[in-house]
Amino acid sequence: MLTTLSTSVFDSSVSSISPEEKEIRKLTGNADLQLICTAYHGELPGWTTLTIQVKESLQDKKLYCYYYNEKTKKLELIQNNLYSNANHAVNLQIDHCSTYILVDREFSSADI
Repeated sequence: MLTTLSTSVFDSSVSSISPEEKEIRKLTGNADLQLICTAYHGELPGWTTLTIQVKESLQDKKLYCYYYNEKTKKLELIQNNLYSNANHAVNLQIDHCSTYILVDREFSSADI
């Protein structure tokens, strides 16, 4: 989907495929996770809600959302205590588009 942002147009599609997956898997080990990668990477003009369908293995669990910082090669917790709704979706509050993960565990700072 193409969306107009101010005077420019960007691709607002979301995928479960990320070029950073290998690096993310190194940080998360064998954790069951869901990759969320936006086609557009960059700042948004404000906060927005991104609604994501949760994969079956993570449904009905307490979830954590992490942002993968490409500069530091680290994960940063952005939301915790997420639970999927009756439609198996969660609402993420974001102010930039990038690569995120949903996971059913909290990582210590030493892990990530």
